[in-house]
Amino acid sequence: MVKQNIYEEALSLKGEMSQIDITIEEAAELIQRLIKYKRINEGYDKMLAIENITEEMVDTLIMIEQMIVTFDVKKKFDEIKVKKLERLRMRLDACKEGKK
Repeated sequence: MVKQNIYEEALSLKGEMSQIDITIEEAAELIQRLIKYKRINEGYDKMLAIENITEEMVDTLIMIEQMIVTFDVKKKFDEIKVKKLERLRMRLDACKEGKK
């Protein structure tokens, strides 16, 4: 199973706008699950909440990967990701320095 082929087939069969809509829906579902997790009370099953979040993370990631294929931005995506991770590393280092 090659993800690229699956994503291209989904795009071909369902169309760009449909896949964009599904990406929006999946991201919204992840947001909803995270908000519910923040409001967990004694009567709510924390492990179930984490399971639901995990499922929505996977759905969202799959759709993000489809968007990378849809917009043909793999190289640019990877470049930006590296820069953002480097920036996070610098911010974490700065936080550590501030606590010394």
